[in-house]
Amino acid sequence: MDQVVEKYTDALRKRLTRKQKSSMNRTFIRKYLQGINTPRALCVWLLFDSGEHDQLVSLGFDPDHYTSVSECDLALRATKFLSKYVGLKTTFDLTEVALAGFYSAEEACKRTNLSLKAGLSTETPARAKVIHLVKRKILSVLGEKPCIDMVLEKAGWGPGVTQELKGFYRAAANKFGCENQITKSAYDVYSELCTLAFPNWKVWSNPVIVASENHVIAVPKNAKTHRIIAIEPGLNLYLQKGFGALIRLLMKRSLVNCLLRPTETPWDRQ
Repeated sequence: MDQVVEKYTDALRKRLTRKQKSSMNRTFIRKYLQGINTPRALCVWLLFDSGEHDQLVSLGFDPDHYTSVSECDLALRATKFLSKYVGLKTTFDLTEVALAGFYSAEEACKRTNLSLKAGLSTETPARAKVIHLVKRKILSVLGEKPCIDMVLEKAGWGPGVTQELKGFYRAAANKFGCENQITKSAYDVYSELCTLAFPNWKVWSNPVIVASENHVIAVPKNAKTHRIIAIEPGLNLYLQKGFGALIRLLMKRSLVNCLLRPTETPWDRQ
């Protein structure tokens, strides 16, 4: 029965022209927004229907403008409904927008790091106290030195792409067989340890040492911007997963659940 349904669905899909698909999408969008039935939903439909897609994806959202959780929720649903719709025609250069945000964030991190490296003498007493407390908290959670045995035990690869493997070829088995690149800084610290820990994994005795730290690329996020990601060399990724798993374990032990995402609105916090 499932095979019959699947064959019928495929045949129907092939018969649909691009114009028919577009008409079906518009009908669904209109009915969905009609079902929400709020001023924001009407605004979203009018902008979509009139082709003002730049304004549509740039709509702001402020939960303080609503008097109840239900009104806030419906407005947010309408605002974000088409944020990833591929049929929108915007004038944004999504890669340029993403890179601008990336450079801005990196510059902010650089200023923060320089401020911390400069020492607490340049800080106000109140800020110095906060930084000192944060350092003590981090030390109490993570400890002075990582347990390298646990790092190597938890090391591995996630499901994502690497510099060598993409698409259907990014399975862990393929990564073990193909990944052989590592940065010099990571090689100097971990090559001897990994050679002893994994004597049958020959890649650690003669890896390819690369100068570049990572590849920065833009991947689809929504209709307003792409997302910037950095792909590390394969063996760096292998070790990073171990450190990430160790940090997560230590945070859980300290009753800090890093799996909980920050709340997005005051209504969530209530």
